[in-house]
Amino acid sequence: MVVVGCRQPAAGGENSVYPKWLRLAVIFLLGCCLSWSPLRPAAARFQNNPQQVTLVDVLACLVLFQNPGVPLTAQQIATGVSAILNQNIPASSLNPVPNVQECDFVAGSPTGVDLADVIALLVAFQNPGVILTPAQLAQGINSILNSNFTQADILRVPENPPQGQFTITLEFVDDRLTIEQQQILEAAARRWEQVITGDLGSFTVPQRLPDGFCDSGQGGVPIPSAAFPLPAGRVINDVLIQVRVGLLGSATGTDGPGGTLGIAGPCGYFRPGSRLQPFGFAGFDPADLSNPALLEVAVHEFGHVLGIGTLWTGRSGFPSFPSLIEGAFFIGSQGRAQFQSYGGQGNPRVQQPNPFHWDEDVFGAELMTSTLNSGRTNPLSRVTLGALQDLGYTGLVYSNADPYTLGERLHLPGDINLGEDAIIGPVFIPNP
Repeated sequence: MVVVGCRQPAAGGENSVYPKWLRLAVIFLLGCCLSWSPLRPAAARFQNNPQQVTLVDVLACLVLFQNPGVPLTAQQIATGVSAILNQNIPASSLNPVPNVQECDFVAGSPTGVDLADVIALLVAFQNPGVILTPAQLAQGINSILNSNFTQADILRVPENPPQGQFTITLEFVDDRLTIEQQQILEAAARRWEQVITGDLGSFTVPQRLPDGFCDSGQGGVPIPSAAFPLPAGRVINDVLIQVRVGLLGSATGTDGPGGTLGIAGPCGYFRPGSRLQPFGFAGFDPADLSNPALLEVAVHEFGHVLGIGTLWTGRSGFPSFPSLIEGAFFIGSQGRAQFQSYGGQGNPRVQQPNPFHWDEDVFGAELMTSTLNSGRTNPLSRVTLGALQDLGYTGLVYSNADPYTLGERLHLPGDINLGEDAIIGPVFIPNP
């Protein structure tokens, strides 16, 4: 049964009481009308195109509002939206799946999403291209609900991605992850946003990647691009990571519990004038999704998408981006400076023969070595942040690195050998 509920307006809105059926009728009628509206969408949250709020986004939050306290899957939300619009809305169009926290724009609801939150998203939809202030959002809500919200009641405005900040957008290309697992992966992406703040700007996909283009990079089973849809004209703000359940380049998608937990890397494009790439993909072994180390594994894998180990070496045809690897050493100036700040001598050593990670014997428990040490935190060090700066990222917040000491290596039975978990996909040079 669908449950409909709503709270009283905050900030002096006690006298603005209106029947529940009227409020639901307002949102339903607006939704039906706007489904055929010529209005273009505004700032983005949930749909595949992260530059837009669509009617599906509004109604997805409405479905959450109608089912308070119920953890809904992507399919359940899509079914609810389809019923309202009387058309088929696939679960895959909800990437990432909206949750209560994302839909909670207006403060004061003890159960999460309420009607004011849904109206807030609707107001953003009605104002395409406008970054609304809290006061403007409150005014829009009040004009529809005849309420008395103020800017103090607004937790945030529906805005994605936040302009002027570094943003990683995750898309889940199948429906095999639970909400809790998706939240763990989202937290992993946010960890990188804490240490990188420089905005890279938008990148428009010039043309669709051919099927099979993003192969395994390791001689394994080719990874069809059709499994990671990236259509021409897609706008990527900073970095887009598409995530699936199943190891990339694997015939079965799994090697059983333990073994390789995840594989990831960049593919497809260079940003103009940069060695950085805006698109990458990651696959996680379904046999290991319940591993308590999933968060650290995901942070590690997303680091490969950003270029740790995968963009260090030079690329043929791009001589303006020299290799940051010389023999067994990383030679970038910022990475070297940070390595020496921990007491290291010379240049930081990388794993051999494939320099995808820091050398375990030198770096011990550091997050971007090839082994996650069990029973303790695997810190993200300033050396990794320096290497990101050498790659071309800006706004590195070194104070947000984890406490770390060189050489703290422990060999424990529960250590996770990440193995050859980095994919170096080919670079696509679009036609002029």
